[in-house]
Amino acid sequence: MRFVPTALVAATLVAAIVVLPAQASHAQVTTTPGLSPSLTTGGGAAPSGPDAGSSLVSSGLLNGLSQLSIGDISRFVGANSTAVTDLLAAPPAAANVAVWWDRLDDVRQSALVQAAPQLVGNLEGVPFIVRDRANRTLLGQSIREAQEAADSGTTSPNGDPKQVLEMLRSVSSALEGEPKQPKRSLLALDTVYPGRAAVVVGDLSTADYVSVLVPGMYFSVKDQLVDWTATAQTLYTAERAWQDYFRGGARSERPDEGIATVAWIGYHTPELGTVGSERQAMEGARFLEQALSGIRSARPGHEPYVSVLGHSYGSTAALITLRSGQVSVDALALMGTPGSETTQSVKDLDVANGNVWVGGALLDPVVGTGFFGTDPGSAAFGARSFDVEGGEDPLSNTVLDGSFGHNEYFKQNSRSLRNLALIALGRGELAAETPSFTSIGPVRLGGITR
Repeated sequence: MRFVPTALVAATLVAAIVVLPAQASHAQVTTTPGLSPSLTTGGGAAPSGPDAGSSLVSSGLLNGLSQLSIGDISRFVGANSTAVTDLLAAPPAAANVAVWWDRLDDVRQSALVQAAPQLVGNLEGVPFIVRDRANRTLLGQSIREAQEAADSGTTSPNGDPKQVLEMLRSVSSALEGEPKQPKRSLLALDTVYPGRAAVVVGDLSTADYVSVLVPGMYFSVKDQLVDWTATAQTLYTAERAWQDYFRGGARSERPDEGIATVAWIGYHTPELGTVGSERQAMEGARFLEQALSGIRSARPGHEPYVSVLGHSYGSTAALITLRSGQVSVDALALMGTPGSETTQSVKDLDVANGNVWVGGALLDPVVGTGFFGTDPGSAAFGARSFDVEGGEDPLSNTVLDGSFGHNEYFKQNSRSLRNLALIALGRGELAAETPSFTSIGPVRLGGITR
């Protein structure tokens, strides 16, 4: 039997009358006879565009949920899981969600985390620390449910219980870092097999530099999230080493200060039979756009330097994302990229100052193909090339390995990893192909000339 909320709140849920305007200062609380309190625009424009209707419905659902009793929240979510899924598929703008969340008191926030962890954990605009707590709650609940289903031989709405359990245990393993490594948090979690997830290395709430790693084909939460998170850790370590270098060797007292890397498997990546189409890249672009918007809107007036590092098919998803006109980043690095038919040049992308970089390793069969359109490595595209060959680092004077084939761009102690870290720190000028110390000039930071 489906749970039916009180008629008063049901009117808010169904009518979806709430508009949370971006101009929060113009919003005011009003009371309509027969309806629960709702926000109306005080001169602000309602959302527009192709998703405006869905956004209004989502906003109405959010406000309606926040006005249910504590017990009714849990019952409504349990009986209307599709409504939560639909809301996350077409959510309100992250800035509007932030306004909604800030208006809730501590008791109501805690109740929503416990009763609707899937919603709170994956809703852009909710504080990152709260999303981590909600997603960990969802993870624990889902593991218990999958284990019970596997033990009893019953079916699960999330898929085959054994596969779901293996997938969720991979998420748990990805969250376990070494004692001296920075903390990890669960930014996103979809428990329906094959799932989606994003694990953060570092503190996304305070980081000055945020790097989002977007993978290509054959990447699944069950089989690759642990390794992809290890890759994010490797990049974090490289960025941290360069950050210390530019500080003149001074190491921060906080191990996670300034940097966060995101192991993002936020879409269902293609397999051999589907990699010839951009369809899944378009799906990935939709989710990536939402994730980047959430990062961008989390700290108004103090946004981090955001870079996207896309590998293989993931670079295609990144290109589509930044071609949409809905979100921008500070740097984009493409590795082993097949391009995208939607993007003909750097000028098509919302990347600050055209800060787009392309790396192509020797014997990488994808490099130079332009499989989906213009080759991003071509001169006509307008991106800059970063060096992936081995040799001596002109700054540290250490010998770095070269990258070969399609899967060595994040290889430890490689020039490619070194240059990706520099690009992510806004030091792309030091990553150009065949750099020389004399052409770069001395770097003076922290009182030390290098």
